[in-house]
Amino acid sequence: MAEIMHINSTQAVSDPETAFEHPHDIAEHIGLTRGQKIAALERWNFNVRARLDAVSEGMTTRPDGSYDSDSQLARELERTLELLRCQTG
Repeated sequence: MAEIMHINSTQAVSDPETAFEHPHDIAEHIGLTRGQKIAALERWNFNVRARLDAVSEGMTTRPDGSYDSDSQLARELERTLELLRCQTG
């Protein structure tokens, strides 16, 4: 018999980067409502955009190349959010 995955929905929404590896993992998780998924993705997107803004304004440097990975992550978050927002039901 299959077991439903359990998740701390509060942590998933408030700190999605620690609860999930990829944005699509949130979208596919059966333990969260559509609203929780959107909230988690929006939070994650906000955090990534804040990091990108800090780098572009010279407040911090990212010598590890994570600026590029954050840019790619931001695009993936936007795509996943758009897909969820377009879903009905």
